[in-house]
Amino acid sequence: MLWLDLGNTRLKYWLTDDIGQIVSHNARQHLQAPAELLMGLTDRFERYAPDFIGISSVLGDELNGNVAQTLSRLGIPFEFVNVDSSHALMSSRYDAKQLGCDRWLQMLGAVDRTKRQCVVGCGTAVTIDLIDHAE
Repeated sequence: MLWLDLGNTRLKYWLTDDIGQIVSHNARQHLQAPAELLMGLTDRFERYAPDFIGISSVLGDELNGNVAQTLSRLGIPFEFVNVDSSHALMSSRYDAKQLGCDRWLQMLGAVDRTKRQCVVGCGTAVTIDLIDHAE
């Protein structure tokens, strides 16, 4: 599988094998042109022949559309993550339209219904999210 994280300034990717081991990864500045950067990386992606592409993106609709158009040329199914404030693992009081999916995924990865947790994200911005028993 291929995992893409499209942040405000960088595109990060991980290619994993059938058992989830990372076989290749990198991070590159995208300069608000992630689709063009992806075009230069497609030969690397095709070499590993991922069967699915999962995408976390905090970019706007126009840039995400450009990325989708570029990825559709590969013929590999892909999906953008969407925030689900009523997810089975964790409900959220955040406005789903204002919470970036990168933060959402960080919280989902840490959630434990038996504990209170603090998730600190250090990207272009530093974020602190508190989780109270999966809420």
